Amino acid sequence: MANNRLKVLGTLDKDYFSSSDLQKIFKLPRASLLVTLSRLQKRGEIKRIIKGYYQVADKPINTQKIATQIYQPSYISFESALSRYGGISQVPYCLTLATTNKPKKIVLDKEDIEYRKIKQDLLFGFNLIDGVYVATAEKALLDTLYMVSKGRLQIDLTVIDKKVFDKIKLLLWSKQYPPAVLRLINSLYQERTD
Repeated sequence: MANNRLKVLGTLDKDYFSSSDLQKIFKLPRASLLVTLSRLQKRGEIKRIIKGYYQVADKPINTQKIATQIYQPSYISFESALSRYGGISQVPYCLTLATTNKPKKIVLDKEDIEYRKIKQDLLFGFNLIDGVYVATAEKALLDTLYMVSKGRLQIDLTVIDKKVFDKIKLLLWSKQYPPAVLRLINSLYQERTD
């Protein structure tokens, strides 16, 4: 019986399953589902990736994809996207995402994930890349500067590689943000004479 259930899960084009997904797929009452999931986990046939979410054990986990799917709307931004584009050279210690929901931190397959709240009207400037929502380089910088302007993040502007960004797009999109963000952009692009 459990093998049939695993075969069904293997045929579905899904990276993970919520408890409610599994309850519908297996057609089990909640209590029976929890017992079944516990047994499947003990046998190593499924793995719990985070509370309430499971995956067939032999499938690789794409934490970036799952992170953008389990807490919607969200997209990879801030230091994670800046590092991806070469805007900063440091590799962030956790995966950072923008969301319009409450900010929160989770651990997904031993990787720290941090969701940072932005306003609803700032939910733009990202693309779907290989099933993962990712901010453009310019949007990631604007989101970062937005958090800096609110005192929720610190970043040394001198470590940002300005060549990565389209300055015209930055200035255009900055109009959606509070004026402090434009001031930070201007400070970033100020020519140094020292």
